[in-house]
Amino acid sequence: MLIDRIAAGFVAVGRDIKAALALGQIGYFAAPARPCGWLLANGAELSRTRYSGLFQLLGTAFGDGDGSNTFNLPALPAPVGVWACIYIGGQVNPRTVTLYAFHPVTGEYQGSRPADVSLVDADEVVLRPPFTTDQAPPAGERQTAIMLNGQWVLVPDYRQVMLWGTQTGAHVSAQLGQSLATIGATDKPPPAFGVWNGQDWVIDQDARTAADAEAAKPEFRYLDDSTRRAALTQQAQQDARARLLAAYVARKPLEDAVKAGAATAYEQELLAAWKRYCNMLAKLSQQPGYPALIDWPQPPYDLRAELH
Repeated sequence: MLIDRIAAGFVAVGRDIKAALALGQIGYFAAPARPCGWLLANGAELSRTRYSGLFQLLGTAFGDGDGSNTFNLPALPAPVGVWACIYIGGQVNPRTVTLYAFHPVTGEYQGSRPADVSLVDADEVVLRPPFTTDQAPPAGERQTAIMLNGQWVLVPDYRQVMLWGTQTGAHVSAQLGQSLATIGATDKPPPAFGVWNGQDWVIDQDARTAADAEAAKPEFRYLDDSTRRAALTQQAQQDARARLLAAYVARKPLEDAVKAGAATAYEQELLAAWKRYCNMLAKLSQQPGYPALIDWPQPPYDLRAELH
């Protein structure tokens, strides 16, 4: 049909026009924006490396840029509403730009990836997503970079390190930014009956002696230091649970009275004393000699018992 032949002719002409375009060709366009593959002929500086093909063609005929790394495009006048452009086509060497992402809330470094770079802007605009920067983050042992006020800052990072509390010898964990001093911890594993002296673990000889005395008992006689400590800890935990259970039984009627609004001032104070007692039982492991030497707290004394 005639219409099909006309359409095919337009397609062929378009191919011929596109094939006829040459690097450095000047064109004028009355359009809202310059077409893809063309740069404004406005005298802008371009990279000699990135636009190496165009630089080989133009050299420094329209300006030598900074004298070493850039060159200038021709500056051509154009009527209002018309773009004066120079054709570059695909003669652009990709520019490697790395972006470094950070967490939008914590600022923690999240990794890197190649940036998208505009192929048509004369000023080589980098298309940068939010929460990224082209500044490479620093690195340090057991440290992580975070973005703070537009700059990378190294902060302590012990989240993947096994730590022990210097007060209890128990395992503890750290959050990003917390130093060992902040949380009272060390990465040195504690020995049996170890006490932290501010620099390292030392053996608590009193606790060791008390444990040896306990070890003389038939149930502990054949245990080594580590197993003996574990056995003593288990025994201490069982004793603490029994005392806590008794405390909760004693607290129950007092708590019921408080909930009902019928507790006297004395009963309210007695309930508070029982709660303090339970709290001390829960913190037994923080005592220096634990589990060999335990200073057991005394339960509150109920004066009402003398009235019965």
